[in-house]
Amino acid sequence: MISPIDKEKILENDGSNLIFLISQPRAGSTLLQRILAGHSEVHSTAEPWIMLHPLYALKHDGLTTEYNSIWAAKALNDFCQTLPNGKKEYEEALRKMTLHLYNAALKTSGKSYFLDKTPRYYLVISELYRVFPKASYIFLIRNPMAVLASILKRWIPDKWWEEQQILLRHSHDLFSAPRLIADGIEALNEKAIVVKYEDLIANPKEEIESLCRRIGLSFQPEIIDYGSSEKPKGEMGDTSVVEQFSSPMTGDDNQWVSHLENPQSRLLARLYLSWLGPNEISRLGYDFSKLNKDLNSRNDHQSFLLEEDVKKVVNTMTMLQKQQFSDNNSTPGPNGNPEIDPNFSNFKIADEKTLDQYSESSHSGNGSGRKPVIIIERPLQKKLNDINPLFILGAPRSGTTALLRALETTGKFCVRHREGHFLYW
Repeated sequence: MISPIDKEKILENDGSNLIFLISQPRAGSTLLQRILAGHSEVHSTAEPWIMLHPLYALKHDGLTTEYNSIWAAKALNDFCQTLPNGKKEYEEALRKMTLHLYNAALKTSGKSYFLDKTPRYYLVISELYRVFPKASYIFLIRNPMAVLASILKRWIPDKWWEEQQILLRHSHDLFSAPRLIADGIEALNEKAIVVKYEDLIANPKEEIESLCRRIGLSFQPEIIDYGSSEKPKGEMGDTSVVEQFSSPMTGDDNQWVSHLENPQSRLLARLYLSWLGPNEISRLGYDFSKLNKDLNSRNDHQSFLLEEDVKKVVNTMTMLQKQQFSDNNSTPGPNGNPEIDPNFSNFKIADEKTLDQYSESSHSGNGSGRKPVIIIERPLQKKLNDINPLFILGAPRSGTTALLRALETTGKFCVRHREGHFLYW
């Protein structure tokens, strides 16, 4: 631990008293920052983001500028090749530059550690580690389904499926972050300090005490009541929820389900969980089957979706994926994740035997002879057999109501009696 200095304190040249807090947005990073910033040896500002631009300067994608970032990256990499130690010279210069900035923020605080809380550092974990291998790296993990629910509730308009571009801003937060964070934890190995949001709010004293010990700080119990300490300066970050309380509030693990306030959001959540798959969910420390069960615990008796609504949700999911993949010049389906097709190729039509079984009695007297069409969502993961949104399409007087009522009598469906029914079982 760094010994106190009467007035000004500075970071070590190797960044050993620098702390990075990395997470998905809406994972509780502001809460953890507020707690740690209350420590007598930790200083922090809202969200610096200062490492992103200089680290992205070496990347050939992921950045758009007026001066042509692709050419700039090529030129910078070309320049680095002429240096005695190549890119290491650039990383050393970057270390000195950012240490100067961190120290400028730290020196009048009277504290010894600087906490940089920038969730989207998940995009540059390996590059960041090369610049500051001695720093402390905190990975705050939260159930990604809860992250999705929080993004939809806090940042996205109610009818997000009508304004898809707003949700597209978070494509990387949803699709890239879980994988990159899990990769970062595995790469840093024992250097990675992992904190689960659910554990933090359930047992804040034990979690913060353990965290302080890993960083090299003495544990100060009073920091749990963050409301009594000064708020980090700066405008970045969403403090709206944290400011409502003065200490971590224990909540229901399944509260995220209730935040999916409409059938469109619940369908998007089903598609998102399916896309992540059991492997990615397990890498983050969560149980895929439990999340699947929690998601399907919602009573949807009063919910329905028309075909056009389903298409909008599926199209949104497709656009979210394509945005992420196009930004990274990669192909859909990393780690075996399936691609969502906006043309319903992930859906199948029920066979004639199934149709006849439920609709035979409905045609007497109507003269139409037309049968309803059942479209059932094909699970996007083989283990996702219990997530099957179902909707019925059919011409008027074609037997859809009789089929709907027959399905309802099985006790396996939640039904809404009207045209364009959307059913869950």
